[in-house]
Amino acid sequence: MIDRRLYLPEHSWCSDPERRLAAGIPEGIQFATKPQLAGEMITGALDAGITASWVTGDEAYGQDPRLRAALEARGVGYVMAVACSMRVMINHGRTAVRADIIAGRLPPRPGNGTVPAMVRRGRGTTTGPGSIPAPAATATCSSAAEALELAGASEDHLTYCTTLRGMSVQAVDLGHGRQAMRLADAAAAASPQAGPRMRAFLAGQQAHAAAQIGERDRALAHLREAEVAMDKAASREKAFGSYDPSSLNYHTSQVRYELGDVRGAVEAMQRSDNLRHDVYRRTRVKERALLAERQFAVGHLEAACATWHRALDDYPLVQSGRADQRMTAMFGLIQPHLKNQAARELHERARAVVPASLLG
Repeated sequence: MIDRRLYLPEHSWCSDPERRLAAGIPEGIQFATKPQLAGEMITGALDAGITASWVTGDEAYGQDPRLRAALEARGVGYVMAVACSMRVMINHGRTAVRADIIAGRLPPRPGNGTVPAMVRRGRGTTTGPGSIPAPAATATCSSAAEALELAGASEDHLTYCTTLRGMSVQAVDLGHGRQAMRLADAAAAASPQAGPRMRAFLAGQQAHAAAQIGERDRALAHLREAEVAMDKAASREKAFGSYDPSSLNYHTSQVRYELGDVRGAVEAMQRSDNLRHDVYRRTRVKERALLAERQFAVGHLEAACATWHRALDDYPLVQSGRADQRMTAMFGLIQPHLKNQAARELHERARAVVPASLLG
């Protein structure tokens, strides 16, 4: 035991001066709830340098949003009991769901068929900012698995399948093709009644993942599925997020590249760039730089330099780790070609625009 506090019931002790005097309780000690006392002790311990990865508490502590907020502010995970009737706000505060309903719908562990087996839950549980009064709380996810569980519990099929697809995108970017494929397939299976634009959104990612693991026929089949779905969606006004013909051409480029058709990948990426709306500046920087790399790979140095210049036009206006990575790659690729005027001019401009830490 490293700390303790005296809890005084408000009416039977704090409001009885004679009883307080007889027990020797100092006048400065006033009523405080048990969660308040717990918060004081936790804050004192953390301020003293004592580390704690997580905190547990029963319903008396779990029902207090201020204690939860204090732990969240200090980056301390927690598991707190709450009343089954407590309503938890999910979907970014849009939906109130009873805690027992959420608990009843969650799978007992990842990998049981509801959440893909490659998903592993991170540390952390339901958390809530103190600005929301009891009995409400806000659920935030410490991992993508928790996002899936909450989306499933609230029957939010759109969030569920888009979360799976987003995880597939991350996996394919990291080169984990088979995990990306399983996630992309799970996303498609979670949305069997998807409209054509949503179907294109999901099938395009399936095509990219399949191409990365060398399944050519499957990749091309999914790509064709995405193209057919996009054609059906073209006459509809409502778009799903930013998935449009530009996005489909991006996936076509990725599939062609993974299957070894670099020239086809360049052509598709050029179409994607021509179709992309100006508002998608960050995507434009990243994908123009990627296009330049592929132009460079097929021996078109001057064309690549021109495309890199176009990427640099928007680069100072965005903040993106992936865009930074593309800039670092650019320097490495053009460094051996500085005798070429186009490469030299690009290098000089880039040094004035790109942070020195990325120059390599």
